[in-house]
Amino acid sequence: MSRTSSRSTSDYTTCEKPRSTVNSVLDSPFGGRYEIDFAPEGPNTRVSYRWHVEPTTIVARLLLPVLAPLMARSLRVDLRTVASRAAADCP
Repeated sequence: MSRTSSRSTSDYTTCEKPRSTVNSVLDSPFGGRYEIDFAPEGPNTRVSYRWHVEPTTIVARLLLPVLAPLMARSLRVDLRTVASRAAADCP
């Protein structure tokens, strides 16, 4: 199975290091606000993602109810990948 990647442009509307960032997605049909929070949890850090999707096209608006579960699954897989790589890099 191959994994594809994509890129999009976003604008940081909030950046409160080291606690959180808020980005506005600028160039995707599934735009909106993407929030990331970092919270201490013992010796580790809990990372929470929230994506408030705001479709920018009529087609995206119509497809969102069907694609939302697939997009959520993809984000969960990505988060697990980031977590496992971070854990592997820690001594």
